[in-house]
Amino acid sequence: MYDLSIIKYSLLNKNNYNSISKYVDVKDLTSELQGIYRVIENHYKDSDVPLSVDDVANFFFATSPKDKDFFIGVFDNLKTVECSEQSALALAISLKRASVL
Repeated sequence: MYDLSIIKYSLLNKNNYNSISKYVDVKDLTSELQGIYRVIENHYKDSDVPLSVDDVANFFFATSPKDKDFFIGVFDNLKTVECSEQSALALAISLKRASVL
């Protein structure tokens, strides 16, 4: 799931979220990651407090998602993702461009 980079970059702080959110339409993310991105989106609407992967996981599992075992694996993978601002933004821009075509 290449879009884990977008999720990881977005959750780090509100400035990151704001810089990348203008390129991200939740519909362009894989269906599995849409709910996770919405958790981040909802958090930063009302807060400037940075999120950790564990914070996002807690908020996400509070929504009672189906297939919890799958999402435990997603969050485990998310903890290991490392990406630069440049690569995350490039990915988000390319997804935006592809959705426009």
